Amino acid sequence: MNVFHVLNRFLASTGGVLLVVYEFLRIYKSDINPIYDNLYMLDNPYVPFSSFMLLSLTYLFLNMFSFSKNSMSNNLRGFLGCFLVSYSFLFFINQVYICFEYNKINSPKLAVSIYLCVYMFLYLCSLCIESLRSFSKKKVIKEKQQAAIKIEV
Repeated sequence: MNVFHVLNRFLASTGGVLLVVYEFLRIYKSDINPIYDNLYMLDNPYVPFSSFMLLSLTYLFLNMFSFSKNSMSNNLRGFLGCFLVSYSFLFFINQVYICFEYNKINSPKLAVSIYLCVYMFLYLCSLCIESLRSFSKKKVIKEKQQAAIKIEV
């Protein structure tokens, strides 16, 4: 297990939860100061926010507490990862659109929006890699039995 595998697994596990926390902080900040615009990243008609939050937390707990040699948990993790990949892809496309709109009006929020776009792209890639790993783990344990062969004549 090398450093890149650990970083990839950490990003895939905690990436969705960090996005949810970031979004809650933005909502809280806009409720306190109504100066901020009410354009939220996870506020799109294609994916409900509650589904993404539940899937992210479930994926995090599965990665933390499941045994890696259990094929059922690996398949469930891969299945949840596929849903999260599709959800995060839609969020990534929405964030790219937000970046494009900020670029058109030369907003000072463009830099933060681009950083978030890069983070979401890395999160999407790490989810794809982890889902592929979860589905492709086919470990075959071959036990060698050593026994004496008796030949009777």
